[in-house]
Amino acid sequence: MNVPGYRVAVSAASTCWVGATAPGLSGYFFTSTLAPGQRVVITPRAGNLELRLGITAVTVTILGKSGTPVPGWSFGPPPYTIDFVPESAG
Repeated sequence: MNVPGYRVAVSAASTCWVGATAPGLSGYFFTSTLAPGQRVVITPRAGNLELRLGITAVTVTILGKSGTPVPGWSFGPPPYTIDFVPESAG
């Protein structure tokens, strides 16, 4: 994925724990329990993001710099771990 300045939107259909971390961090830089219908937008650290989700009723969408969804980059339902790595790091 080559989307400079991307962000990740997580939308919960039921209560969902969300955790975000990045390489080199000893823990999460973002954690929250989302209520049904709640949405959060997470900005990666230096282009890297590992997203952990605790429920199957959630949708993850990649947003471009303008905040609009990137076509073809929407995921659901988990559980899964998504690792985002800048193109230059791969």
